[in-house]
Amino acid sequence: ARSVLHNTGAMRAKRGSPPALRTWLCMYLLICSSPAAAINSGKSRNLQFAGDEVSGSNLAVQVTGCSVTLPAELVAVRQALGSASAGDIVCVAGGRIEVDGPLPLTQGITLRGSTSEAKTEFVAAQLQEWVYETHAETAGVVLEHLVFDNVRFRFGGKEATSGVKILGCTMEGLVFDGVSHAAVRDNTVQPSGVVIMAVGADIEEVVVEDNQIGMGDDVEIGDHCPADPTKTVPGACGCGIPETDLDGDGTPNCNDQCPQDPTKVAPRLCGCGVADKDSDGDGVVDCQDGCPQDAEKTAAGQCGCGSVDVDSDNDGVADCLDGCPQDSGKDNPGVCGCGKSDNDSDGDGTPDCNDKCPNNSDKISPGVCGCQASDTDSDGDGTLDCEDLCPGDAQKLAPGKCGCGSGDVDSDGDGVLDCNDLCPDDAHKSHSVGDCGCGLPEIDSDKDGKKDCMDGCPHDFLKENPGVCGCGKQDRDTDGDHTPDCVDFCKDDAGKTEPGVCGCGNPDIDRDADGTPDCQDRCPEDAKKREPGICGCGVSDQDSDLDGTPDCNDRCPQNQDKFEPGVCGCAEADQDTDNDGVHDCEDPCPKDAKKLSPGVCGCGRADVDSDHDGVFDCEDECAHDPKKVAEGQCGCGHQDTDSDGDGTADCGDQCPHDPLKIVPGPCGCNKSDEDTNGNGLADCNDPVPPATTVPPTAPPTTTSTTTASSTTTTTVPKHTTSHAMSDAEMIGELAWMAGEEKLEEEGAVFTTTEYIPPATTKPSVSKDPVQVVVTPDGETKPLVTTTAGEPTPSAPGASTTPKPTTKTTTTTTTTTTTTTTTTTSTFFQPPGKVSQGVGVYIPDGRSASGIVIRRNSVFGRDSSVAFDGYARGSQVTNNVACYFTAGASVAQEENTIGAWCVHPPDGSDRHCRPIVGGGYGMQRRLRKEIHLWTDKQFERFAAAVNKLKIQHGAYPFSYDSFETVHPNGHVPNSGPSFLPWHRRFLYDFETAVQRAANDCGMTVPYWNSFLEAGDIWESVVWQPNRYGGRAVKIEGTQENAFVDSWEVPTGHKCVDVLDLGFMKVEKVNWCLEDGVAAGWTHDGDKGCTKCVHRKPSAGSINSWPSVIAFLERTPEFERVNTWINDIHATMHAVIVGGDMGNVNASPRDPIFFLHHAMVDRMFAWWQEFQTVKGGLETHSCPTCKQTLKYYDESLEDWMGFYSTANRCIEIPQSNPRSCIAHQGHSMEGSVSFSFAEKVHVGVGAAACEQKLDEVNLGMCSVQQAVSITATCETPKEIFKTGCAEWISTMPMRSEADRDARIAECQKDMDDTITYEHVAPPTAKEEEKLCFRCHFDCSESPLPFGGESGVFPP
Repeated sequence: ARSVLHNTGAMRAKRGSPPALRTWLCMYLLICSSPAAAINSGKSRNLQFAGDEVSGSNLAVQVTGCSVTLPAELVAVRQALGSASAGDIVCVAGGRIEVDGPLPLTQGITLRGSTSEAKTEFVAAQLQEWVYETHAETAGVVLEHLVFDNVRFRFGGKEATSGVKILGCTMEGLVFDGVSHAAVRDNTVQPSGVVIMAVGADIEEVVVEDNQIGMGDDVEIGDHCPADPTKTVPGACGCGIPETDLDGDGTPNCNDQCPQDPTKVAPRLCGCGVADKDSDGDGVVDCQDGCPQDAEKTAAGQCGCGSVDVDSDNDGVADCLDGCPQDSGKDNPGVCGCGKSDNDSDGDGTPDCNDKCPNNSDKISPGVCGCQASDTDSDGDGTLDCEDLCPGDAQKLAPGKCGCGSGDVDSDGDGVLDCNDLCPDDAHKSHSVGDCGCGLPEIDSDKDGKKDCMDGCPHDFLKENPGVCGCGKQDRDTDGDHTPDCVDFCKDDAGKTEPGVCGCGNPDIDRDADGTPDCQDRCPEDAKKREPGICGCGVSDQDSDLDGTPDCNDRCPQNQDKFEPGVCGCAEADQDTDNDGVHDCEDPCPKDAKKLSPGVCGCGRADVDSDHDGVFDCEDECAHDPKKVAEGQCGCGHQDTDSDGDGTADCGDQCPHDPLKIVPGPCGCNKSDEDTNGNGLADCNDPVPPATTVPPTAPPTTTSTTTASSTTTTTVPKHTTSHAMSDAEMIGELAWMAGEEKLEEEGAVFTTTEYIPPATTKPSVSKDPVQVVVTPDGETKPLVTTTAGEPTPSAPGASTTPKPTTKTTTTTTTTTTTTTTTTTSTFFQPPGKVSQGVGVYIPDGRSASGIVIRRNSVFGRDSSVAFDGYARGSQVTNNVACYFTAGASVAQEENTIGAWCVHPPDGSDRHCRPIVGGGYGMQRRLRKEIHLWTDKQFERFAAAVNKLKIQHGAYPFSYDSFETVHPNGHVPNSGPSFLPWHRRFLYDFETAVQRAANDCGMTVPYWNSFLEAGDIWESVVWQPNRYGGRAVKIEGTQENAFVDSWEVPTGHKCVDVLDLGFMKVEKVNWCLEDGVAAGWTHDGDKGCTKCVHRKPSAGSINSWPSVIAFLERTPEFERVNTWINDIHATMHAVIVGGDMGNVNASPRDPIFFLHHAMVDRMFAWWQEFQTVKGGLETHSCPTCKQTLKYYDESLEDWMGFYSTANRCIEIPQSNPRSCIAHQGHSMEGSVSFSFAEKVHVGVGAAACEQKLDEVNLGMCSVQQAVSITATCETPKEIFKTGCAEWISTMPMRSEADRDARIAECQKDMDDTITYEHVAPPTAKEEEKLCFRCHFDCSESPLPFGGESGVFPP
């Protein structure tokens, strides 16, 4: 409605000018009388365009194909309408009419478009609205099924139009300007809404019902899918799913199970793409009929289609395949022929019918030896075994004396055959071998009783074996050390056989194993000393700190300045730098004699609040101004008052009471600088008046009338027009425009100025321009602003509710004074920024009754149904909008707040929250994995982040403020606060981005880097249109000891040289030159540049199932909090590095928030799993009863509450404002890992998709997860390096605390679950995921659509 009114001036300005455009008409126009008219006249008429004339006839012939060139004045149209009688119906079927001027409807006719063909479109070629000037003789006008832009019905005579009906039309805006009776039904009005004005005439009966009214750009007309940019109604598929019909069968893909088959919408029996046809009429469709042309068969059987499967011998083989159809034992003749068995009893390959030895597999005929014996000559002596008594001895046919296999031979000629001779080669022995055996004589040369064959010394009667000393020498051992004297050089020393170092009689013992025997060692039991030294044996004489005192006498052996620990211990000097009586080691502010703790302002700055405004000077830009904490536009000591509400404070506004100007211009403040005739001189200084000599509206003035009781100030808005308006018109025009809300670019702010011209005798009403916020319960509150008019952000822990004020209206005449307080409407009041979807204005002196507004849907984030003025007996019933405003004279019934209604993104406690009844619900924030973002979506997100980057202000209204606040999230000894603190921090950043984008639907993306563990640097994350800075690995060479390094080719190499005194070290970083943070700079960096730094040093991390397994097996929040904190360090310090690797600078890189959104997702997954499957309370813990640093808010509040009903995390849980949910990962932008979308690439995509869903849905037990076969090694050492580098940048009380924390983190990395099996990948998806996609998970799944990220099919 607002745009209609604004355009009225432009329309009037052009009305007196000559036509600038000749108009083309392409339409079908048929005028026929209504049934009633036909009865009265006895005929029906048909009017046809012919040039500029209209001819009539009595023939009821429809004219088609008319194409006529008409002048801009539309003479033919006017004549056609003028020739119609009351009750006639003018039918316009299709076409487009372009006009440049008003189109009068002077009779009670109906102008009807087609409902089945394309509707006729009426377009104002030069103006932005159509104006229908109706006159006193009008009996009523009906418009049906037509398309218009803005439409305005204005009274044209002394009396109001008696009746207007608009049915089933589409238009941009509709204004009734003095219509007493009207009906507006079943129309679409978008984007300007419906305005009903009782200007110049009273309203008796106006009905607005069953219309779809869309407001501005908030939500498109009838937008039931506000989150879906491609749809305004759910349609057949619902919001978020396109109505695509690929096969053109009239059924969209979402409902078409065969989207590529135009003949089917369901697979039915044969599946998509195959017709359910039964060619042979056997009752079985062809796709399931193996013989689709054979009515007797549905399967080919043995004989094939068209042949009967007869089996004459019932052997299971049809005759068509049976070589012996009458032989049930055979299906082919075989060797023996049909009727004879081909049995081979002995299995020798010859059937019995041809085998004369059927039971001997070695023979088929008897041969020489018969069937039972083989005709074999085993020894090859020419005699078959069956006739050879020695078949294995080729030398014998009979056993003889020695038997088969032994010859009857006497080798030694002793007369005894060898077979009976024990010594066949010894002629002296035959029946006994003796003591010495065959071949050896039985003699004893030395007569010692031992035969020579058994005597080691056969010629030494004293020895039977040589021993050590040999035959002929005795093996005497004088010292009994078991070493004969003949080889013992210390034959009298039983402990030694050699003199050694200490000589015979002295043992060479080295008890301390220091290489010096005891005989030469004065400290024989101290391996580190040979002499006692100062400290004596057993104690080292080491002087670790080189202070001249050995450690044995030095109680501080690592500090050369101390011999005793003193107060601060050996590691620190007992120094009191600030002389405050507290040693530096116990003083958090060692250089500030006035403070023992940093407090709010830190050491060196007093926590002083000079202006007593509750904000310390260190955080107060206006430390001596109790009314401001930021300089704003006017600076400290000066209020940022904006009297005219134009966004520029009075201190910088040369026209502080003129909302249209900030500098006087040629005409001065409160006067228009318009140059109507375009001669270069403003009208106020132009001696030649405009062509249409109409006195301009008097410049806005301020008139004060003082009476005994009050003073009234009237502010006149500025508005000019070149059209001569009646007094009534001027009153209505200005009054409506004056009541219009002034919408700020951001925030719930409006300025209201009501006006009645002083020329009338009516009482003047004045309201000082005030910026206010109206609460849902009708309470009016002043808006407190900060820099650039932004709503004051809610300080951590502080209330954001402003104090209420009282708003009054003073009414004054020249003789009497009456003061009236405005009555709060019982309707739901808007917070400020609203658009009137249906607006009613009744000025003073006019009456309105019988206005009925019902069953309308007014779409738009801040849409309203609003009354201004007294409308007795009017009704607002069963409508849907965001706000309803009216006085007590208007009845209301069952009006509801639309689901699309949300509070603007202003950073307040109501930020983006849906309007529910008389209050606010929760904002649902759906965070999507980075692979699910389109380029266009991320471009908008990046623009919002960059907008936030260039803003200046306190936390959270500027990007850099997040870097300042972040170290508070890593304060030592702050309990299990890591996850809740960063959830709060991330929520603030997301809110700031939504505010910068002016988009409640924008959320931060998250990156599940664990799903790209095998190929992390190929992720979409590093693309130039995402976060940039893709790294490449440089293989080590001999020059650098084969140590690998990483470079960022798209970045700028930045080298700092650090002088450590004893050496110089090069520090290499890479400045980002692509991605979100390309070209960013910041203050406070002492390095070679102020860019955003990266320093990658690794390219692999752990895989997702092992992370899930840890979350499943760990029910204790404190343990999960620490473990996620530790594992997240790898991305900070090792993968990305640079600014990300430093706690104090990490938010400087926008990838920080991408990473921490994943950290929060892991936290949320754990909460859902342990709530749903473990039955645990995941919103509290025994050690969580504390507050978050900086925010001073409850830690448990920001743990959040997992809602099983909403399947999201409600935060903060004491008063939920938002509910956080997540949507899962997509591989390479095309594989959706959810059952909702089955788009596969690669051979492993299908299997990996299903298995990843099972992992995300918690279907894998810990044991099942561990048994998954990995395709990458678990990089625990990289994790441990991340621990050390990340924790080294944290604030710690001492080095010992730091070392202990690093050790704890590295132990956590050892606890990271590893896989039992590692094997190469079988598909590219497995290589990327770092695990094989072939495993079984048997647990029950988590619900779809929850923190698993898996959405339902």
